[in-house]
Amino acid sequence: MPHYHNAGPVKFFPISEDNKLRPPAVDTAAQSGYPAPWDKGSFHWKIPNKFRVITESGDGKEYTIVIQEFTMEGPSGKTKITKAGEQVERTP
Repeated sequence: MPHYHNAGPVKFFPISEDNKLRPPAVDTAAQSGYPAPWDKGSFHWKIPNKFRVITESGDGKEYTIVIQEFTMEGPSGKTKITKAGEQVERTP
């Protein structure tokens, strides 16, 4: 499956003293552009999560890997996407 990932213009979000992101990060799960016919199946991506301190530059240090799972029910194309305990269903 092709993997297109757009993390947006900000690679690292500042974290305030109350351990909240500034600005709040919004994560969406989407898929599109894959024509029928569809079949039952699944695949997953391993997404590295990284951090860096304000005095550092570069790509950051990995602290965990999150699995994003895609499960298609069958010919309808209905797909369940899960990531980090959240889930969403998408229908073509």
